[in-house]
Amino acid sequence: ILMEALIHTREEFLLLEQRIIEALEKMGDPRAVPVLVELAQDERKDLSVRLVAMETLGMIGNEVALQGLLELMKDPRNYIFYNVVEESVIKIGGDRGLEALRQTVAGVQEAMSRKTE
Repeated sequence: ILMEALIHTREEFLLLEQRIIEALEKMGDPRAVPVLVELAQDERKDLSVRLVAMETLGMIGNEVALQGLLELMKDPRNYIFYNVVEESVIKIGGDRGLEALRQTVAGVQEAMSRKTE
């Protein structure tokens, strides 16, 4: 029920969205991960909601959460979230997660430099 409410909230319910995400974190239910990934990647959502979703992914953490966070970093516009994503991938995958993040960002930067040549 919480996940369904989260998907259907409107922008004016910003605080409610954040509280639902926090409740999902406390529950620690991995079934929440796909919804949290969707929120983290949704550019229409408020930045604070996206940040809380990213942090929660780090707390619940599993491979799906890790891949969702790495996917987020494939878009250079999301680099403003780098520090939060870095913390979350370390919580999920330790050094392996951090190395995957670095490789993802390096790949994007390499692709961008090829476009400008």
